[in-house]
Amino acid sequence: MVESSGEAVCLLPLLYFQSPVNEFQLDSNALIRKISPMEIREIQDKRKSGDWPFDKFDIERISHTLERKIDPHKPRAYDKAVEQFLNLVLSMRLFKHGTVGYKAAVYLVEGNPYIIHDFNVEPRHPSVVAILKSFKEKTPVFGLLTLNKKELNQYALFCKQVSKFGGREKKWPLPMRYFSKMYEAQPYEDMLVSCMISFEALVFRGEKEEREKKTALALSISMLIGQNSKEREKIKATLKEAYNVRNDVVHGKHPRKSQLEIATLCWETEDYLRRSIRKLLIEE
Repeated sequence: MVESSGEAVCLLPLLYFQSPVNEFQLDSNALIRKISPMEIREIQDKRKSGDWPFDKFDIERISHTLERKIDPHKPRAYDKAVEQFLNLVLSMRLFKHGTVGYKAAVYLVEGNPYIIHDFNVEPRHPSVVAILKSFKEKTPVFGLLTLNKKELNQYALFCKQVSKFGGREKKWPLPMRYFSKMYEAQPYEDMLVSCMISFEALVFRGEKEEREKKTALALSISMLIGQNSKEREKIKATLKEAYNVRNDVVHGKHPRKSQLEIATLCWETEDYLRRSIRKLLIEE
């Protein structure tokens, strides 16, 4: 960690992220590294300003932090660091299924910590019921996001691809915003609504009548990411089912499924959305 008078360090502690790697350089000035509960508590005790957003539960679930060196004398240095962190987390979420979140960014100048940005967003938690189901059925459902050394290398390359989407203002902001919104704490049915809004923005951009969307969306995505006819049929069936839940929620009806059924449907739908965004990003 750099603590010289000419530089500062900006940190974004990650919730629900795991890796066997102690430190990994993502680019020339950003890295991901292990951070101990003791170090987090030291920062808490020494902070100079701002409320402390991390409770005991959070600290126990933080094992790594994103870290970036900054020059505190440059204009918007802290804002740019936070912007990069958000892009890195978005890339991580698009790269692999799993739950990873954040609450606040912290910067250190000569070892003195300050809260620079409290996002005031409660990240979603890994579902205990869904995780138990995933162990039984070998299907990951909203578990932790874990990257090994090989995956970290692939992730670093993927970050460069994701960073290019920002210039296509008309197409990407809405799908990305609602994809990211799925990582906020909320009921599964609301999460599913966010997922379907992202799909609609990605596929239609206002070009279809409401009654046509379910079938057209399911067909479009199945053709985009389906590897064979069997998988395409599975994708179509899942997305039609997800769209029915979406319609129930937005029209004030109680979904006719259990929470576990909705959680599983939500995870499958989110994974299709992730694969769709990734394929379109890479192809463009």
